[in-house]
Amino acid sequence: LLAVMVLPLTAIPAAAAYVGLDSSSGYVGEDIEIWGEEFEPDTEYRIYFPSDWEDFDDDEYEDIVYDTDSYGEFWESFEVPELPAGTYEITIEGTTEGGGSWDDEISFTILPEVTVSSTKVKVGETIEVSGTGFGYREEVTIFLDDNDNYEVTEDTDSSGTFEDVSFTVPEAPIGSHDLIADDGDNEDEISITIEPKVEVSDTDAAIGDTITVSGTGFEASSDITFYFDDEELEETARTNSYGTIPDTKIVIPPVLSGDHTLEVIDADNNSVELTITTI
Repeated sequence: LLAVMVLPLTAIPAAAAYVGLDSSSGYVGEDIEIWGEEFEPDTEYRIYFPSDWEDFDDDEYEDIVYDTDSYGEFWESFEVPELPAGTYEITIEGTTEGGGSWDDEISFTILPEVTVSSTKVKVGETIEVSGTGFGYREEVTIFLDDNDNYEVTEDTDSSGTFEDVSFTVPEAPIGSHDLIADDGDNEDEISITIEPKVEVSDTDAAIGDTITVSGTGFEASSDITFYFDDEELEETARTNSYGTIPDTKIVIPPVLSGDHTLEVIDADNNSVELTITTI
């Protein structure tokens, strides 16, 4: 007789369900995707958002019940609520392939974010600064780069938000600068670009008259040249470490009456033109 060898059957365990987020952190108002795989097809699963999210908006963040698709997968999204910075736990419950119950938590962190009404500015202009995702009722300090010569403070509300805080752009050279909002534990920054600006004491002048020219937002510690209708003037100036041109007196050269161009230019060819009318 032929011997028959019987091998024991090894049970293949059901695949463990797993879930994920397309990002483990985000900003208030951002849409975040949440997904799951290896669940029982066409069965219910439930998403439990943190209780303080439900307190914020019960309609949006109350417990959500959906059905997986025919592959045992799901893909949903939620909008990050307006709440203070911090890490929050999202719980998902469902049924794995094979009928086993399953639950797990995913951590999601709300990040601070600062925004401004304009990212292209001139020294002395006022912009509005707003922020979300900062600490609960914390004092936020707003400043440019690491310059503590000028700063503005504002308290956040219970949602970690502050809105439309007026910030006057301080002296700084031309180019990109970081506007920073910091509550001591949470900080964000946004890049703003400072552009040059020139002012004159009078735009109407006669030949031989003296006018005063000043400026901000030029290259730091740079020589300044003045041109009148493309003709270089004798007067010169030099900016300080903040790119500011001190008051400089120039004499209107002999020209015909009418409109003329005064150009102010630094050593890096950053320039501003103004119209001067001779009378």
